[in-house]
Amino acid sequence: MPPPITASDVYTVVGLLLSLVGLLATFFSVQLSQWLMSILATESKWKAYSAGNDEEAKSARRECAAEISASYNVVPFGITLAVGTFVWLVISASLSALALIEETKLRAILTNVLWAFVWSYGSLTLLLLIFGYLMGRSLKQKIAKKNA
Repeated sequence: MPPPITASDVYTVVGLLLSLVGLLATFFSVQLSQWLMSILATESKWKAYSAGNDEEAKSARRECAAEISASYNVVPFGITLAVGTFVWLVISASLSALALIEETKLRAILTNVLWAFVWSYGSLTLLLLIFGYLMGRSLKQKIAKKNA
């Protein structure tokens, strides 16, 4: 018969799981932020060169068209879905592990922190993703209209 699960065991496992999620979420948030900054940089470039008719402006507009095609696609959504699923699985496992032990103040604190993380991570991810796709769609339409 295996020994019973102790509160110390659960806290150790939850700590390990949260470390993994923290590393992944940090890496992913940086990647998502860079994706959004890329779209914003392309939009700034477009604003600077959209009105000109010289060769430099035309070249810059062609670069903008290529850059927005590289940025505005389904890849960020797919990665968000994959990472979000992993984060949710780890958070669910952590909450399940915490449910195995008796109610203590530390368990209550960890449970609240897990839910706060889910809401803040989810909100920030959705905000960046929605804003990026709205900006990308708008810019892609402007570029298509000018190049038509």
